Amino acid sequence: ITRIYNSTCETIGAQAFENCTKLSYVEFTKATTVGSSAFKKCEVLDYLSMPKVTTIHTDAFSNCKSVSNIALGVASIVGHTGTIGTITYQNSYL
Repeated sequence: ITRIYNSTCETIGAQAFENCTKLSYVEFTKATTVGSSAFKKCEVLDYLSMPKVTTIHTDAFSNCKSVSNIALGVASIVGHTGTIGTITYQNSYL
């Protein structure tokens, strides 16, 4: 998998795309929840768009080192700290 576009999914489950090492583009137009480690170790992920997301669980984007284009809704972070690309979040709002 290199690209994902989904206009119907509201919840992205825990570890759904963990270790998808070639995934570079993600767009979920209706997703409100991102589960724990959902995109963990997606190291080439560059584009991330989830405008309706309200909850991001622990390590959802851990080790996503290449994100440079990001669009997220106002999301509360559930659990521990983590990072999205060079953006660090810690139990706060994005």
